Amino acid sequence: MIIRRIMQLYFLLLYLWAGYQFFSLVESTLAGDIADFSLRFPVIETFLPLSALVGLKQLISTGVFDQIHPAGLSILLIAFFSALVFRRGICSHICPIGTLSEILNYGRNQLLRFKIPFPRIVHYLLMLPKYILLLFFIQVILMQMSGADAASFIYSSYNIISDAKMLAFFLNPSPLMIKVIGSLVVMTILIPFFWCRYLCPYGALLNIAAIFSPLQIRRQPNLCDSCGICDKQCPTNIQISKSTGIISPECTCCQRCISACPTKAITFHNRLTAKALKPVHYSIALLLLFVIGIISAQVSGHWNSLVLPLFWAKYLPQISVIPHP
Repeated sequence: MIIRRIMQLYFLLLYLWAGYQFFSLVESTLAGDIADFSLRFPVIETFLPLSALVGLKQLISTGVFDQIHPAGLSILLIAFFSALVFRRGICSHICPIGTLSEILNYGRNQLLRFKIPFPRIVHYLLMLPKYILLLFFIQVILMQMSGADAASFIYSSYNIISDAKMLAFFLNPSPLMIKVIGSLVVMTILIPFFWCRYLCPYGALLNIAAIFSPLQIRRQPNLCDSCGICDKQCPTNIQISKSTGIISPECTCCQRCISACPTKAITFHNRLTAKALKPVHYSIALLLLFVIGIISAQVSGHWNSLVLPLFWAKYLPQISVIPHP
């Protein structure tokens, strides 16, 4: 667990620092200074998932990699591949939203001891929105949009400054947005990991990939004393104590059940080699996959955009009047 905590803290601080640096870039550029793109960390493109999906459509249709936000597409591909191998470990180790949700849940547990129980059928129904959102985006972007339309969007003024648009969206939220965010915070306090479990379409996409992962959480019945502690620890409400192998794609491999089990009956299990995997080795392997993926993207020219600086400063002063295409 300690490696997972370190990873969570590192990536949370990385995203906060990247956000601050990008804010400085936007402010100085709008003030008339020359845009210093060394302040723009490509990891901020993590928050442009729709742009990355359009970039994927262009790549599939034309074979051309996104030249405007290449890091966004690279991160999408790395995340999807990581889910094929390591299930949804990205959610419990790297995603800043997952980390913030976990911090919020920890504070909630210190102040409130009650939990809101609801039938499992309700739980399954609540999961539908994220899959509906994912299917909508797949239908509109990957299926209906042509390669030419995808390229047109990628080079549009809106997409070029979509990172700045996203920053403005959070820095100057509308009254409706404040209500939505406030409602999500309240729901996360009442129902742990509400966004991650029921609304995140990115998580839904990773769920599909996780189905094919050779890794799973496995309970050894001969060691289990049926105390039910693992069920209480699971943030996604999986009934671990009633299963031998956890095949649910909702499992984020957070290792809570493994650490909490008093009889050590729960382990990571590799179905291909039929061997157990230590949690620390899992976390390190997941980290290495992301490091290798990012380095590969940098070396291959699919991380920093050579084109974006030519247009970004030009369109940024028009940010308030550039509409969504």
